[in-house]
Amino acid sequence: MSNPIKRQLSLILIWTLLFGMFGGQASTPVFASSASFMDTFDNETMGPRTTGNGWFIDSAYGTVEVGALTEDGVNKGLRLTDDDYDAGNPYRNAAAAERRFTNQTGVVSFETKIRIEPLDNPRQHFNVLFYNSSQQKVAGIFYSFGHLGYFDESGSQKSIPDAAYLGEWITVQFNFNLTTASYDLTIVSEALKDYSKNDSSIDKTTGTYTKYNLTTIDSRTTMDRVKYFAQDMTGVYEVDYLTMDDENPSWSGGTLSVQHQSATTATLEWNAAADNLGISNYTVYEGVYALARVPADQLHVTLEGLSPGPHQFFVEAEDIAGNKSDVKPNVSTTLVVDSFRNTFDEEVTGSRITGGGWFIDSTYGVTEVVYDPLPDHTWNKSLRLTDNDYDVNNQYRVAPSVERRFTNQTGPVSFETRIRIEPLNHSREHF
Repeated sequence: MSNPIKRQLSLILIWTLLFGMFGGQASTPVFASSASFMDTFDNETMGPRTTGNGWFIDSAYGTVEVGALTEDGVNKGLRLTDDDYDAGNPYRNAAAAERRFTNQTGVVSFETKIRIEPLDNPRQHFNVLFYNSSQQKVAGIFYSFGHLGYFDESGSQKSIPDAAYLGEWITVQFNFNLTTASYDLTIVSEALKDYSKNDSSIDKTTGTYTKYNLTTIDSRTTMDRVKYFAQDMTGVYEVDYLTMDDENPSWSGGTLSVQHQSATTATLEWNAAADNLGISNYTVYEGVYALARVPADQLHVTLEGLSPGPHQFFVEAEDIAGNKSDVKPNVSTTLVVDSFRNTFDEEVTGSRITGGGWFIDSTYGVTEVVYDPLPDHTWNKSLRLTDNDYDVNNQYRVAPSVERRFTNQTGPVSFETRIRIEPLNHSREHF
């Protein structure tokens, strides 16, 4: 199994070097005026992991080490091995790793990716728990006796739908609002795609389980650490990464615009948002409905299957830790029946001939569809007319021409076009 999320993180780490250099054991970038961090272990030395750089290690009854990730072999992770089962004290912490950070009191997000593998019994116990400075539990998840779940406001275990989690990577995201003692929990795993029963909390297409507005244990409103630890039956537990982010993505002069539209489609484009850890994706909404989600390096999307009439769209940026932008650029447009909008983006590049309502005359020139990179639309195509045949005796012959024909119009009607004029050998061309 490959590790696409770590691949994405690795790309973003390149530019996060602007905020702070990585070094030492925990690979923790330094962010100005932020408590955010991203620990990936890729820059660490393989072998036993000791306390340092924000991590506190307990290997009294197991091992904690940095090693190549299972079924990956390229990226590194933190591996906790519980190989010492004590029937008289099954719930002692056999291997533990605790990440401490500055005390958090407001809005903050965490994301981690873990993998659980049994050694000799599939009934092992593993926890990822948040604590406050008084060592009181705030929130967390558990794996126990084949069940994956979370802790409710009383600290009791609440199982999520059973699936074949063993041996699968599990991505877990906590989005806290500690001011209100609440959080949203998201769990993503390939195992959830095969869940056989109906559950409104599960999106089987993406393998995503989501619970909104959960309450922290005993309504606690601060935290300063997260702890990974194994208990009971033996097992191996891998941590691919841990991120903490207390900043939302932001836009400086964010804009959303309609580049092309028809009676049932609209192509939208926006400028990039910024974030201290890096943007993960953009989601385009109409009202409360998410219409499309695209990766961070795509700043446009074509919406299809829309209804003619007025529409208002907005775009939301999400960072690696799951924080979403407060500012959401928006745009309004009206899709009109019996209208047309020719953009040439879906056409094959090369010579353009008569068809699709267009009538072409290239007797004394060239008419072709080409990619036409512009500073604000590097992905568009356009129709290019090239007049490269000057006849001094017949200067005003048409060379070349394109004509768009349509049904006869008699009432109010509007047209819009976008053109660009470039000389070949002098600046007195006619168009």
